[in-house]
Amino acid sequence: MGPANGTCILCGGTAESWFIGDGRDTHFNCGVCGEFSVSDIFREDHLNGLDQRSRAALSAATRQSAQPLRLDSKNWEAYRDAHLNVPVATKVEKLREEIRRGSASPGQFVPFEPARWYPLVDAVDDVECRFIADNLLEQKLAEERTKVQEGTSQIRLTAQGWEKSEKLRAASQTTAFVALWFDEALSEPFNLGFKLAIQDDCGFTKAIRIDREHFPERIDDRIEGEIRQCRFLVADFTGHRGGVYFEAGFALGLGKPVIWTCRKDHFNNAHFDTNHYPHVLWETPEDLREKLTARIRALIPGAKLSG
Repeated sequence: MGPANGTCILCGGTAESWFIGDGRDTHFNCGVCGEFSVSDIFREDHLNGLDQRSRAALSAATRQSAQPLRLDSKNWEAYRDAHLNVPVATKVEKLREEIRRGSASPGQFVPFEPARWYPLVDAVDDVECRFIADNLLEQKLAEERTKVQEGTSQIRLTAQGWEKSEKLRAASQTTAFVALWFDEALSEPFNLGFKLAIQDDCGFTKAIRIDREHFPERIDDRIEGEIRQCRFLVADFTGHRGGVYFEAGFALGLGKPVIWTCRKDHFNNAHFDTNHYPHVLWETPEDLREKLTARIRALIPGAKLSG
């Protein structure tokens, strides 16, 4: 059965919906909540008991996800809790980031619709979203204009807004994503090489190895999210895993710095698309730590330079 017009079970607005899989899941395409699906057990056992704040938090989770989420009886609370009780300052930053993301270049206005934007900033409704926008305007970080004939609003960041956004983005990106082969042979090199070089020697807050993280969403969603948020990516081609090539390419596409590494005895099999990049070739965890520390300090602004 194809899509049919109906009502979104989260925000109550108009949405397309259809059954998927064996018919126990319902998929929704909503202009406010984005695309998501729900299991029949979640719908029958939990949905009616949700208050407005919980529904808004789930709307935020589904709208902000890079891929359609599936809400079921086991994960919905984790998704809700991740978007509940978000500080107002964080909501203001999220709105500023949405305006920046929607602008192809500084000076451009973007359409502003609080009734559609509120899940993007973890607001409960359009009234709170309007309040958050007014905060940006009062700080002179954004300016707004209204098209009287169409009754619509447009908003853009001021020069001060762009400057603050760029500073906060740089300051918040304090992690490094390590793309590598999930094999026991790299456990010690990660612990004594990658991790110590990134955190202890260069002062970044965390060396992220995705198989050691815990999260409710799909792993590919988390990988993309972590790469988007990291300061730089270290791609180790020992074992020549396809995922490492993908993650390095994704980071390059985002304009993130990529540091290339490989255990020396594996480098001869490096793919021709990447073997011309300057790789840190290492033999032992200690050798890796020393060489990677030097490369990070040379390439990544803000890295700790001693100690």
